[in-house]
Amino acid sequence: MVIPIYNHKDTITQVVDINAFQINGISFNVVADDMSTDSTLGQVDLLIATDDAGSYYVPSFGIDNIGDVDVFEGYAVFPNSAGQIVL
Repeated sequence: MVIPIYNHKDTITQVVDINAFQINGISFNVVADDMSTDSTLGQVDLLIATDDAGSYYVPSFGIDNIGDVDVFEGYAVFPNSAGQIVL
């Protein structure tokens, strides 16, 4: 279930399309119940994801320096295949 930032009674869904084998600049405008990188960015087959602070997420090596995805931040993701992130 996705809970919008402004109202806990409505449900808003955001779909982010990810293009394969290129850097995708993404951000999120909704807050899900679980904003961990595994729950959000882990929905697609990523090689690496980074934020502007130099933290990174490399799921194939079990590395997660990002922690929780922040709706006020942007992320650069490089996927191994095309996909969608749905919040």
